[in-house]
Amino acid sequence: MKGLAGFGQRLPGDVPERLGVLRGEKVVAWGCGPGADVTTATYVLATDRALYVEAGDERVPWSKVMAVCNAVAREVEIKHKEYGLPGKPYISPRITQLYHTGVCIYFTHGFSTKGVQHPDEVFSAIEKHLRQTIMDEGGSISHHHGVGKIRKDFLPQTISPSTAEILKEVKQAHDPHNIFGIANNVFAE
Repeated sequence: MKGLAGFGQRLPGDVPERLGVLRGEKVVAWGCGPGADVTTATYVLATDRALYVEAGDERVPWSKVMAVCNAVAREVEIKHKEYGLPGKPYISPRITQLYHTGVCIYFTHGFSTKGVQHPDEVFSAIEKHLRQTIMDEGGSISHHHGVGKIRKDFLPQTISPSTAEILKEVKQAHDPHNIFGIANNVFAE
């Protein structure tokens, strides 16, 4: 395995087999203890970029948890076929925080990119589609990782133009030289 650092453990569970890649390859586990499997599945990049795996955090009300999870699973299958990706897609929701009003769900999504032209673009398109699916089903743009650059296109669906302007004015008052958060969320113009 080239270009990775960590504990040198094998990718746990059925992730490699489901994706049809990495048979016999050694991948690196990041993290330790009970969270190592999840952390590994979230951050692993395999030899020759043959595997993409990423996770995103969303806030979801209790009444929408199953609808969001089912919709994401359905859309992953549809997009996998639409893009003609090899193997089977990997999707794994996990609830990491519980609240009176809902939960934080991490969706770990991955697929093999062997033979796929422009895998970065394919992955980004699928990820964006899945985020829209989550929002359409009642989930949020993010739970605690923030909006940043990747999710900024969803802001018009979540805050009003006047709210965006207030945020810009507050930032200008406290950070007139734009040192913090350059080109993130509403400040990405």
